[in-house]
Amino acid sequence: MLTACAVSIAAVMAGCGGIPRVDAQLVSEALRHDPAISTTTLESSRALYIARCSSCHALNQPTDYPPDEWAMWMRKMTPKAKLTPDEARDMLTYILAARAVFIRASP
Repeated sequence: MLTACAVSIAAVMAGCGGIPRVDAQLVSEALRHDPAISTTTLESSRALYIARCSSCHALNQPTDYPPDEWAMWMRKMTPKAKLTPDEARDMLTYILAARAVFIRASP
């Protein structure tokens, strides 16, 4: 039992490594989507994304879907993840900002 839990935790943590951390570039991009968002809110949104979404399935990378599909998935998954409307909005801002930063940096 303990071994199975340790393996599950290790798998989740390994999947989190690819989820972009909040940095100056991501904050700058997020501010384009929501001029009132803060670094603290973005960090909380990243942590919430990892915690709530990985509890049921593998985490998707921000580049896995275009923005309109991310918005659709957020609407669909918000009740299942027990997110407040503000949490869902902020999480979507984080994901879309991370997506834009990654795409801009790709050759």
